[in-house]
Amino acid sequence: MTLNVNGFRGGTEVKVPDKICLENMEKIKQLIDGIIINKDDIIILQEVPHRIKEVGRKNWFNNPLYNKFNEIFSGYKILKPKHLLDYSMQCTIALCKKESSWEQLKVDILQYDNQHSYGNKFVDVELACGKLTLLGVHMPPDEDMWDLLIKSLSTKPYTYILGDFNAYERRGEMYKKPDDIRKCGYNHLIANNILTCYSYNSSIDNIFIKSDFTIKKNMEIKVFNTKLTDHALCVLKHGY
Repeated sequence: MTLNVNGFRGGTEVKVPDKICLENMEKIKQLIDGIIINKDDIIILQEVPHRIKEVGRKNWFNNPLYNKFNEIFSGYKILKPKHLLDYSMQCTIALCKKESSWEQLKVDILQYDNQHSYGNKFVDVELACGKLTLLGVHMPPDEDMWDLLIKSLSTKPYTYILGDFNAYERRGEMYKKPDDIRKCGYNHLIANNILTCYSYNSSIDNIFIKSDFTIKKNMEIKVFNTKLTDHALCVLKHGY
């Protein structure tokens, strides 16, 4: 599953008081409690508040919302980016049950310097059996970052890639990028006429699956408007 939590601001793009963010965080926690049912269910969250930058300066500080996130979701296994930087306002997180077999990927597939600002955007994990790998992303409209992703997918592909790609195939500067992922041997599972980002009336969140990955049981795709953020909750459910 994947969900952009929009900094826990709800459906708005403007800054809101931390009190409101915390209320939304609790509501999203309740939502996740109801959808992470099985041992190896996993959800990728984008735009989780991480650090605060001092206005007009280069100083970075702890964000109380990040501390509260770790506290509120302490009942889950929280998988963070391997190269989570101190100077990042937001980060991408994977959540699963404490007893889940999902763990941080041991070997880097994405090759980038751990001082690079990409570090907070990616979270890559694998099942302990080593048969399934997953990359959760929050892709900005940045050519260098896309080049890094496509190069990595061309050599050592993941089983799944999912998240907020900020690439809408009907318009926008990144509209060709989903096709670049498909050319690396992936199938997208959410059609581009299904809205996943309501603030921009677009389809930028998706789930890609390796085209030669065999699904032995029924597959189901669902897209929900939770009304707790400006993005849809996207769900892939299947047996293997």
